[in-house]
Amino acid sequence: MERKSIGSFIAVLRKANGLTQRELADKLGISDKAVSRWERDETAPDLSLIPAIAEIFGVTSDELLRGERAGEKSAFPEKQAEKTEKQIKALLKKVRTKFFTKSLICILISLVGLFSAMICNCAFYKKDLGFIVALIFLATSLVLGIIFTYLSYASIDDAEQESRELAATRRYIIKKAFLIICFNVCVLAFCLPLAIFDLQLVIDIHNVFIRTEYWIFYGTLCVLFALLLCFFANIIVDRVAQEKGIYSTDESILQARKKNFRVFARPALSLGKIFVPVILVTIIAHIICLSTFTVEFFLKDKGTQWHSIESFVEYMETTTTDEYPAYAYNTRYLYNNYGELVCSYKPCNQSVYDIKTSNTPDNLPIITYSHEEYWDARDLAVGINACFVIAYIIEGVTLVTLYTVKTVKAYRKEKEE
Repeated sequence: MERKSIGSFIAVLRKANGLTQRELADKLGISDKAVSRWERDETAPDLSLIPAIAEIFGVTSDELLRGERAGEKSAFPEKQAEKTEKQIKALLKKVRTKFFTKSLICILISLVGLFSAMICNCAFYKKDLGFIVALIFLATSLVLGIIFTYLSYASIDDAEQESRELAATRRYIIKKAFLIICFNVCVLAFCLPLAIFDLQLVIDIHNVFIRTEYWIFYGTLCVLFALLLCFFANIIVDRVAQEKGIYSTDESILQARKKNFRVFARPALSLGKIFVPVILVTIIAHIICLSTFTVEFFLKDKGTQWHSIESFVEYMETTTTDEYPAYAYNTRYLYNNYGELVCSYKPCNQSVYDIKTSNTPDNLPIITYSHEEYWDARDLAVGINACFVIAYIIEGVTLVTLYTVKTVKAYRKEKEE
């Protein structure tokens, strides 16, 4: 009996039952490399494994040793060819479905990290902790994505014959894995302001956080830059994968890409030459205004200055409402930059919204701002920011409208040709 017939018969039976080499090896308690050597006729299965293999495939040990079903001879592979092909397609579809579900799990973990960072910054006023928590979740998502990609790719890597469905599945796995990486990069980019930007921070002794509106603005800029990098990285990954023979692109797909370029990309490029400089100028102007026209800028020459600690303490402990007695307020302590205690007081004066101290040993002069002064200054700063938001909306609506018109025209032209 030739060993080739046993190996070929095992390969046919395995495919007909929709099993991979790894799955068959797991059932037998051996390595997938051993199964691969059987099917390549380099070795034969151990005699002790013959009954187990026969039971898995529903054949007799004698049929397995002879390499064919009783009474069917060499016609068996031809009769099973169509069934085997269907089994392979079903297996590849199952691999894609499982990997899609696992990809969603990775993306969900990244979103949990983003929401955790928001909670740490906005609720607990700990921006650094928020960034660290986001990094932990993103790293977990990335590691799981790599593991899922490896397992899914390994499950189809033992296919002996190349097919269109197999190439499409490889491309699907690589593209979805790249999507996981890009999503994590974008979430990381959105969280970067927590770690690198010192502008527009609100500091309260031990608490440091970024105001939500500034985080959204700078985070969005970082995400746009990350998306641009991912776009070029996608082109590079696709080209390298095809050069390495990991997967190939059908001629029909190439023709569809050329058509999509003429319909969708060409109008985008023509509009980009006009709108990209305009949007960049708007963004630069917005950044300059945000860094210049802050709440502190509009609070200049406002507020009440106190040149003695006694008068400041007396003013702060002046009760302005009968709702709470003086003893109901917790005592606050004022320290200088050297960590020395300057004074203590009870904040009974409810008209004071904020306090600003000077960089001197006694913190004098001390400036107090009322609620009206602070909110007037904040309304001015928010108003300037709102003007730029309106400008972004106008530019965006104009861009989308013109792009839609150009795309429709290009599609009609392509259809006529």
